[in-house]
Amino acid sequence: MSDAGHGDTPKKHTEEELAAMSRDELVELGTNLDGVDIAFRRERWPVKDTKAEKRAERSVAIWFTIAGISALAFIGIYLFWPWEYKGMGEEGYNAYNLYTPLIGLTMGLAILGVGIGAVQFTKKFIPEEVSIQDRHDGGSPEQDRKTIVAELSDTLDTSTIGRRKLITRSLGFGAGALGIMAIMPLGGLIKNPWAKGDKSDLWTSGWTPTFPGETIYLRRYTGRTDDVVLVRPEDLDAGAMETVFPFRESERGSERALAHALKRADNPVMLIRLRTEDANKAVKRKGQESFNFGDYFAYSKLCTHLGCPTSLYEQQTNRILCPCHQSQFDALQYGKPIFGPAARALPQLPITVNEEGFLVANGDFVEALGPGFGSVLHDSDRQPVQGLRSRRQGGRGHGLSVPPCRGHAQADQQGLPDPLVLHARRDRALQLRNPADLGCLPDAVLRPVDGGGRLRRRLPAAARRRDVAGVRHDTRHLVRGSRRPVRPPDPPLGRADVRRVDHRAPPAHLLHRRVPSPA
Repeated sequence: MSDAGHGDTPKKHTEEELAAMSRDELVELGTNLDGVDIAFRRERWPVKDTKAEKRAERSVAIWFTIAGISALAFIGIYLFWPWEYKGMGEEGYNAYNLYTPLIGLTMGLAILGVGIGAVQFTKKFIPEEVSIQDRHDGGSPEQDRKTIVAELSDTLDTSTIGRRKLITRSLGFGAGALGIMAIMPLGGLIKNPWAKGDKSDLWTSGWTPTFPGETIYLRRYTGRTDDVVLVRPEDLDAGAMETVFPFRESERGSERALAHALKRADNPVMLIRLRTEDANKAVKRKGQESFNFGDYFAYSKLCTHLGCPTSLYEQQTNRILCPCHQSQFDALQYGKPIFGPAARALPQLPITVNEEGFLVANGDFVEALGPGFGSVLHDSDRQPVQGLRSRRQGGRGHGLSVPPCRGHAQADQQGLPDPLVLHARRDRALQLRNPADLGCLPDAVLRPVDGGGRLRRRLPAAARRRDVAGVRHDTRHLVRGSRRPVRPPDPPLGRADVRRVDHRAPPAHLLHRRVPSPA
């Protein structure tokens, strides 16, 4: 019977009394302490090991087994099923078309199997019970902790799960496989994007030569992946735009290589033929004056905001539009953004015409395609330098490109200085947390000072003593009266080397406001 009625203070039992109680007595005590009255309770199988009980046990085990098999099937399909894109009519199209449905089907069956198995076990083996519990407040004394252990042990025993090896093994199989299934997709996230070094996917595209002097043609897409139609200058009318893709002679006859060139995300390039009067007034980016061929300009089709395709071209205004977030780029000003969230010009592909009269790439892109990104750099001695890395022609260059400020974006063609590249030698690695703060003035120059090899910047008085990443700015090295930086003499070994390189466009998230000049 109950040791305490509803609303009464429960009797406190000594440790000796609790130790002398049986498990059933502790269970009864625990329910009474919680204010629980068991109004009805009946075992599902009063007679053990009947045929009906065995059938019920097998039905539960079947669902757990289905869950395990489905989870293993998910893992196999995820790892080995052909997932590469195939167009309609191509070999392997049906298998590719089934990849996503099979992934969803096997995952759904695995989750459904465990859920149905758990519900079936509860309905067929857990005793029927109707309990009434009163609400009560209070902590958990020692007797509560002992009684809850007894209750859990009693629940495990009365559920009969301990003696049903078939169910426990099938449950372990299904739940274990389900856990592995949940972990497997995370493998795609655990990947080092810089494992290939300079050949990493973020540094290269289909326009990157695989060997020096390789000819990469501009290819037209006809709707068939195996068609190779090369573009000539006379193929486009004035004011026309066409999306082109890279083609190498080594890919001819290889359906897989031809299809991959069309489907790689960073391969599409907009080939624009400006009208003659527009081409004559086109503003070219510093260092990229020879990237066009006559009236032909080639820009990456990936928006520098979030990588959406800039598929719209206004022939009358010469504007390139991104339909996703309404960024606009001016084709007459090296693809410079003039509206919307994009803050970096579209990368331009250098093009020319070969001796056969076909348009070909005259080199690789010199900057990252699509949205900007940060990375960890290394100098020529493989010492780490933190900051932004821009792609250089040929996919090389271990420098850190210091970007101009947002205020310079509209005056790039007016003689502002090129960015600086900082190199750290073996004995002194230069650490920059925010390289954009080091490129905000047209008359600024970095030079090594004092014996420590630190870099100080020539700044106006308004920015005196402003610290950036531990580099103190000193007005003793202020340069006035010139918009172009003064290159210091080559420093001795063991100090940072300051060099000038071709222009790089920085990612949007590293662009900073311009530091004001003194009055």
